[in-house]
Amino acid sequence: MKSSDLFTGERFIPGIDDVKLQAEHYQRYISVRNLIKDKVVLDAACGEGYGSSILAESAKEVTGIDIDASTVKRAQQIYGGRENLHYMQGSIEKLEIEDHSIDAVISFETIEHVDEKTQTAFLAEIHRVLKKNGILVMSTPNKKIYSDLHNYSNEYHIKEFYHDEFIKFLSQHFQYVELFNQFFQVISTIEREKPFENNVEYIRDSMESYQDGKYYIAIASNEKYLNADISSVYVYDHGEYERNIERILTLQREEEARNRHIQKLDKEIKNLNNEINDLNNEINDLNKNIQLLKKRTLKYKLKKCLDILLPSDSRRRFFLRVVRDIITHPKLMFRVLNLSRVRNYLYYVKKEGMEGVKKRYMNTLEIESTHTNGGERYKVDLVEGTGTRRSCIDDFEKLEFSYESSPELQMTVLLILQNRLKKLLIMFV
Repeated sequence: MKSSDLFTGERFIPGIDDVKLQAEHYQRYISVRNLIKDKVVLDAACGEGYGSSILAESAKEVTGIDIDASTVKRAQQIYGGRENLHYMQGSIEKLEIEDHSIDAVISFETIEHVDEKTQTAFLAEIHRVLKKNGILVMSTPNKKIYSDLHNYSNEYHIKEFYHDEFIKFLSQHFQYVELFNQFFQVISTIEREKPFENNVEYIRDSMESYQDGKYYIAIASNEKYLNADISSVYVYDHGEYERNIERILTLQREEEARNRHIQKLDKEIKNLNNEINDLNNEINDLNKNIQLLKKRTLKYKLKKCLDILLPSDSRRRFFLRVVRDIITHPKLMFRVLNLSRVRNYLYYVKKEGMEGVKKRYMNTLEIESTHTNGGERYKVDLVEGTGTRRSCIDDFEKLEFSYESSPELQMTVLLILQNRLKKLLIMFV
């Protein structure tokens, strides 16, 4: 099975395409090889077993323990060829190891994967299996940098530690605790063209205390180890720095190109906005000219004068409309302006105002127009039903129509028309 298929993020798998993650895990094991030289070592939560194999290069004996049976079986198949290395399944809460039989316990990136109760039990078990002068080397993420700085949460981490919190935790069973910081940093290296195993001078531009590593690596013991130093520089990829620089330059060029494009678009937007403003100004000028032309037209002036002299809701305006209708449709108006309707109009002027009278007048015109048939006229009489006196056409039960075949004399028509006009003049003027 491929490494990429096994990797879930819970534990490191050698061979995955992540050189930085690989560097972090390998450096820890390589850095403690001299510290555990010729010692009996327990690699607690050994995972895939690669670290136990590295420790076995210098240790007297290495036992790798992991809770997952399939992982232990895989580690045994890949790295189990060494006589001083073997793997076993077991839990860190209850180590199947004799009391005070181990010189060094190694536990990298384990403690944060369990709850506080299990953490406490694990630390007690480590203390039990270690010899009196034994040492513990334990690593864990620095919560301040690993999680808080980037607001990151590892779904497999249950309880992470801050600096002082981690020291306090280890001090429950160990008198001496010293922390080392593991982090990535830009360095400048000088090495032979044909490198070989040798000591490399570690030069720093400042000797100030540094507590902001991504990971803490603690050496804990009840005896002080004056020479217990695991500081190291792990050069894992000679070309990454140059690739990073090239990537930065590429991103800068892309950003500059985008900025130029944005500036071009901003300029185009500005020009378009100016054009829109110019067009809006032209529209406003045209609207002003249209209004000016309207004011200058005779029709507009006449209408304006008419509205001033005869407001649309005035009696004079309504009377003018009636006179116009009499002139243009005398026969129709003779039927419309009977005495009963004139009284009704006078009544509704007081009750509904001119707006109501105009509506009733228009309805009457429409009704009388539809009843015109070959010059013959229909007379409409309102027949009351039983009960109280009615005051509105809607209150009558039925309408009774009678037909008159003989037209009135012309003289009679003129006299009646003259009489009705006088009443209208009195009502509306």
